[in-house]
Amino acid sequence: MDFTGKAMISMVYVSPQGIESGADQAEWLNFCTGFVESLPAKKSKEIR
Repeated sequence: MDFTGKAMISMVYVSPQGIESGADQAEWLNFCTGFVESLPAKKSKEIR
């Protein structure tokens, strides 16, 4: 995502060649979901 002309910090940019095939896309999706699943759970916000 590059909306302002400046790269966002902590983002991974994949060139179009990196997602040309469905297998490429699946590999990135598996990598990303694996990373997110490894993060600690967020504390739920209490509604007042």
